[in-house]
Amino acid sequence: MKKRILFLSALVGLSLVVAAGSFAADYPTKPLTLINPMPPGGSLDVQARAFAAVADKILGQPVVVVNKPGATGMIGAAAGAQAAPDGYTLTVGSVNIPNALEWE
Repeated sequence: MKKRILFLSALVGLSLVVAAGSFAADYPTKPLTLINPMPPGGSLDVQARAFAAVADKILGQPVVVVNKPGATGMIGAAAGAQAAPDGYTLTVGSVNIPNALEWE
């Protein structure tokens, strides 16, 4: 019984050491896109640009705000949902957008 526990402990320890290299991946390595589903100049646009300015400094990569207005935010929300799932495209939105998407 003690040998089995020792073996399993060593196996878990070894797997943690091997997996530690995968946690050290650099992110981000290219600019991020922040999709704003509302028109430029609105309150959500101001918040998105303020977030992008702070994220620029923290991440060390540019954060580009792209406005995709129309259909009360559905066009921008759909663009965010259809973006590549690589973590480089973010969508900003209000509470109403996810609620409306739920009923499509």
